[in-house]
Amino acid sequence: MMLCFGGQPGVVAADAEPKHSLESIYSEVDAFLLNEYGGEQTSITVKSLDSRLRLSQCSQPLSLKLQRGRARSGKAVVEVRCRSDKPWRLYVSAIIRQWVSVLVTAMPVQKGEKIRTEDLVLQERQLTTLRQGFYKTVDQVVGKFAKKDIRQDVVLNSKMLFVPNLVSKGDQVLIQTAGSGLKVQMKGIALEDGFRDGRIQVQNSSSGKVIEGTVVGTAKVVVGGE
Repeated sequence: MMLCFGGQPGVVAADAEPKHSLESIYSEVDAFLLNEYGGEQTSITVKSLDSRLRLSQCSQPLSLKLQRGRARSGKAVVEVRCRSDKPWRLYVSAIIRQWVSVLVTAMPVQKGEKIRTEDLVLQERQLTTLRQGFYKTVDQVVGKFAKKDIRQDVVLNSKMLFVPNLVSKGDQVLIQTAGSGLKVQMKGIALEDGFRDGRIQVQNSSSGKVIEGTVVGTAKVVVGGE
């Protein structure tokens, strides 16, 4: 806990004058951080100040400002300032706990296996434990493949999964143009790797023109027209 004062002294020397309640400070910090990070799946634990601390009763609403805080790190520091005729300022630390619903393996998945809906289940996990990332919706994961063996009850992240390329750089591809009900097909060369629904550049083998299209199948790219 850091403490400093500005202007006239804010420490009460004795009980001769009212002192500001530390409990009220905790309550305001708690409400402030809940507003910052919010949600039903958030809890705030405000660290206690020295119980011997005596602060002049602040006649003005307290000013609160977030100094440091990241929900993912689980820590926050809030500046609390009194701007009355006997000003004071202090810093209050707090622990932030947030839970999020993330996709977890419902069963073991072997290296190279395609992820299916039945392989997944949503579970709540504390955000501070998810430093490698996570997925929240089934659509983000289904259809991808496991880079390695994955045990049951493991939070999935992008380092564990991959999307196989349907087109590799240098491959001959079939380019299909679509528009106004007219479809034209031509041969081309892929200028970069591409996975399903990914956008890549291809070169028309006849005209040499470079165009961008969407990979829709093995060695097949659709463009909106040349």
